[in-house]
Amino acid sequence: MMHMHRFFLEQTPSQGLAFLSGDEFHHLRHVLRAEIGSEVVLFDAAGHEFTGRVETLSKRGAVVRIVRENTPDPPCPLRITLAWGLCKGKAADWMLQKGTELGVARFQPFVSARSNVRVPAKPEEQRLKWRRTTIEAAKQCGRSRLPEVEDAVPFPIMLERAQDSMTRLMPHPGSPARLKDVLRKDRLDSVWVAVGPEGGWDPEEVVEARTAGFILVSLGPWTLRSETAALAVLSVVASEKAC
Repeated sequence: MMHMHRFFLEQTPSQGLAFLSGDEFHHLRHVLRAEIGSEVVLFDAAGHEFTGRVETLSKRGAVVRIVRENTPDPPCPLRITLAWGLCKGKAADWMLQKGTELGVARFQPFVSARSNVRVPAKPEEQRLKWRRTTIEAAKQCGRSRLPEVEDAVPFPIMLERAQDSMTRLMPHPGSPARLKDVLRKDRLDSVWVAVGPEGGWDPEEVVEARTAGFILVSLGPWTLRSETAALAVLSVVASEKAC
């Protein structure tokens, strides 16, 4: 079966037609060199997926006629939120990419005492950039349901928002609890994973997190980078709970 490229729709198709513009149209027309009659797969933020055929091409965009609606991928039985302390470089993009591949339903960046990055001066612009990263990851891995991406918040607000999750996990070196043991004894429908910034957790933050119901878990004897810790936790959660 021939592989068909996937494209994200900002709006659900209307009357059997969908319109691709912006980055998605650029990728279709100028990167893939698609032509009239090319078949593509389209998906939207709500998890709908369609097979379509390019009907018209113009300078503004492409009109795609829907051939059929596909069976969407089933939602993960466990709602996973990944919260991470703001960090420099491409670590955030890496966590967004891999988190999307591993079934994260929501991303919550936050600023903690040892963060070496502050809240973005233009939070909406930054959030849209992060969202674009999740779209590209979803296109690559075949996922149809996009995760939510929140604006960065202070550490105490992150703790407050975590209260909607049944289990709250904080990777922390030297913790006695093993991640797999925590997951196996809990009957989970939601989990919140908080990963510290590059500088690690401040001791007061650890106390505050435990008071807020977070379980400190060990990921082994070594100190891991933020993005490595995030991937380690998400991989175990996804495998244990069949996301």
